[in-house]
Amino acid sequence: MPEAALELLLERAWYLPTRSIGRLFMGQAYECFTAEDRIRTGKKIAAETAIPTGRWRVVATWSPKFKKVLPEIIVPGWSGLRFHGGHDEKDTAGCVLCGYSKDPEGIYESAPAAKAVNATIMAAFKAKREVWITVVNANPEAAQTVTG
Repeated sequence: MPEAALELLLERAWYLPTRSIGRLFMGQAYECFTAEDRIRTGKKIAAETAIPTGRWRVVATWSPKFKKVLPEIIVPGWSGLRFHGGHDEKDTAGCVLCGYSKDPEGIYESAPAAKAVNATIMAAFKAKREVWITVVNANPEAAQTVTG
């Protein structure tokens, strides 16, 4: 019998005019903070819009940018959505940045956090497990005040 899927939860909790900061859980366990572009309810602006809320499949694909196979979040109409290091919206290009600490300016300690997230997901793939991520806004009303 195949192992259960690895379920990730990205819970956005802090909404700023140019970025969204959240928390990433793997299963029930907190893993790290996240940073993304701002939430937009209207038309997507390439490399400036946070991933839409919903449940998305994660697969292993070749990354031309990072020159290796990495997890990619599959969202219709989007491409190249990865978990990687960075500080704020200038580093995301629509991807999910991972970090072990945060402040209103962004996230920090991102290289080890991104490495750990990607290693856990790749280990799940090696064990023939599916990987899914659910993206939610912890406070949808607050998120609406900064969207556009």
